[in-house]
Amino acid sequence: MSSNQEVNHTVFKFNFILSNDGLWHHNFAKFIPIKF
Repeated sequence: MSSNQEVNHTVFKFNFILSNDGLWHHNFAKFIPIKF
């Protein structure tokens, strides 16, 4: 099933919402290894 992929997408979505802050670069760099 795509359970793990669903979780990753949700986490990335939540992180993207917080990307409005100056943590964008930090969060994005953290999620780069994850498949989009």
